[in-house]
Amino acid sequence: MKAIDKQIAELEKSIEKSENTINRYQHRLPHLRKILQNLESIERRENITLAP
Repeated sequence: MKAIDKQIAELEKSIEKSENTINRYQHRLPHLRKILQNLESIERRENITLAP
């Protein structure tokens, strides 16, 4: 049983770490979207291609 409890604890820790990572990305997403919009605007204005 101790081995199972240890595995459960490790899984819970892993899940929590993943949730924290997801939350950080969700927090940054609006800012990253704005940066992308600005780059696309420059791309159109300057008639250049940033990506194929």
